[in-house]
Formats: sequence, C-alpha cells, structure tokens
Amino acid sequence: MIQRGIRVLGVGAIILALASLFSVPAGVRTVGVRVILPGSGIPGWLGFEVSTDLSFGIGSASFFLTSSGKTLIIGNLDLRLGEGEAALTAFLRLSAGLAYFDSSRLFPSLFAGGGVSYWLSSLEPLAFGFAGELLYPIALPFPMFTLSGGWRLP
Repeated sequence: MIQRGIRVLGVGAIILALASLFSVPAGVRTVGVRVILPGSGIPGWLGFEVSTDLSFGIGSASFFLTSSGKTLIIGNLDLRLGEGEAALTAFLRLSAGLAYFDSSRLFPSLFAGGGVSYWLSSLEPLAFGFAGELLYPIALPFPMFTLSGGWRLP
C-alpha cells in the first residue's frame, strides 16, 4: 500500500515538473488569500496565495499556517479547458504539496491530486476563484473546496 502511494506521488511530481518546464511565467498574476472551506476533513483555514499566468493556464502556490503549528503548502497548475478570454474560465487543476498536521511526526506528508477550478477575472483589478479537488491522502473521499481572491498586478 505504501509502495503504491509513493508511486502515485512520484508520478504526480514528475507530471508537475514536466509541465513547468514547458511554461514561461509572465510575472505575478495575483497576490491574495485562499480559504479552505470546512467539510472535507480539513478544517476551515485562511492562507496566502500567489499566482502567475503560464502559457497553458495559471500556476499558483498557497501557504496555510495555524497557531498550533499545522502547515499546508499547495502548488497548483490550472490547465485551461477552453479557448479565448471569458469572464468565467474553467480549468483542470493539478495539485501537489506538503501537509504537516501532526507535530509528533518528524517530516511532513506529501500529497497529490486534481480537480476543477473556475476563475472570475472580469472585475479588474480583482480576481476570484473557486476550486474543488481530491487530494490523496488528505482530502479523500470528499473533495477539498477552496475560495481564492486577490489583486491583479499590472
């Protein structure tokens, strides 16, 4: 079972690394907050998020930290599902990161997963997003839902 989990995480990391090789960031897209909605086994958390435009979609990184020391770091690649610019754009989301929920553990846990995200960018200079994603092993069998909001930088 552990061997299978390590393989899944390894394949996810390779896919994210290869996708990032073919992308050219165009600078910081948004800086803002990301909220994990409670209900998926992960409590409601408020974190910091930075995103950038890539040639095929959006790349983002989020950081969550609680007063008790629980930490969650998430990297996302949002692959655009349609062509052209629209007010509400749908993306296929690939995610990977580190979770440190148990202070008795020496190292954080790795996780990987995917889902769907939507970005509303017609309210310049603000951008808002919603995502639902399954993350193995921290958000299964229920998806983790998040809301994002940030300021678009010039």
